[in-house]
Amino acid sequence: MKQLIICVETSKTAATDVLYIDKTIKTFYKIDNNIKLSYIYCEGKSKYNSKRVISEIKDKKSKIKDSVVIYAFDTDAIDSNPSDIKLTSLIESYCDDKNYSFVWFYRDIEEVFLHQSIDNTKKVEMAKKFSNLSNLAKADDKSLSVNNKTRYKSNILIVLDKHLIRK
Repeated sequence: MKQLIICVETSKTAATDVLYIDKTIKTFYKIDNNIKLSYIYCEGKSKYNSKRVISEIKDKKSKIKDSVVIYAFDTDAIDSNPSDIKLTSLIESYCDDKNYSFVWFYRDIEEVFLHQSIDNTKKVEMAKKFSNLSNLAKADDKSLSVNNKTRYKSNILIVLDKHLIRK
C-alpha cells in the first residue's frame, strides 16, 4: 500500500482544491486499492508548517509506512507581489528540507483549470461545477506538466509521475 499525503491550502469545509486534484489524479493515473489518497487541509497557505499540519502528517505517515508528502499550493502573484514570492519560496524550501514534493498552480488552481480568477464567494460553486465536467476544462497534459512557473500552468503531473502509474 502506498499513501499520497496531499497538503492543500483550502479548508475541509470548502475542500475546493481536492476536487481539482482528485479529478486530475483519476484522469491520468491508475488508482486501485494499493493507493491511498489522504488530504490535509492547511486552511491557508501561511499555515503550511503549523503544529496541527505537522501533527496530521506525522499521524498519517505512522499508519502507512510507504507514504509520500506533497504540498499543492497556489503561487498567487509571485510575478509582482514580494510577500507572495517570499511565502512561496519559504514553502518550497520547507518541502526541500523535509524531502516533500511541491506542486504549484500558477496563479491559482482555478486559473490553471478554468483560465479565470474566481471570487472567493464563488470558489466552492465553481469547483463543484468543475467536478461534474467530463474533462479537465481548460487544463490538459501539457499545461499540467510544466517546469517553469507560467500563467495557467502547473507541475502537478511532473510530481505525480514520480509516485503513480499513468493509465
